[in-house]
Amino acid sequence: HYPIHMARSDAKCVIHLHSVHACALLMQRGVKLDEQGSQLAATLYQKIAYCDEYDSVLRQPEEGRALAESVGDCSVLALRIHGYMTVGEIVAVALERAYIFERACKLQLLAQSSGQELNRIPDNMIGEICREENLYNGGYFEGMKRLFQETDR
Repeated sequence: HYPIHMARSDAKCVIHLHSVHACALLMQRGVKLDEQGSQLAATLYQKIAYCDEYDSVLRQPEEGRALAESVGDCSVLALRIHGYMTVGEIVAVALERAYIFERACKLQLLAQSSGQELNRIPDNMIGEICREENLYNGGYFEGMKRLFQETDR
């Protein structure tokens, strides 16, 4: 992950996960998270990059640099067949993005399993929803931390 940290001054935290629903979605040829498919997915509108080349394990520094180029200025790098990475200014933001990506993938898989046509957020609303949803980056993590502290968990 070092090359991503080097390429982006805001990449203070890079998290790499292989969560079930994200991996299941990324196993499907050509399928991407529909960023207009749910309000949760809208949080990541135009912030997901995809790396379609599968190479299992990074062996050479240039492979890490290629991942850094692939993620660009996005918040999520989806690695086909493998998993995904999230980037954040602080740990709380990177964790929140990972949580959102996994949950949004789960929602999409569940909705698609019905075989019914799905509703989508209209083009004229998606940008505003994304801005609103990102006003409090890291807020979910802080809220959960306070909840656990208040209940002595």
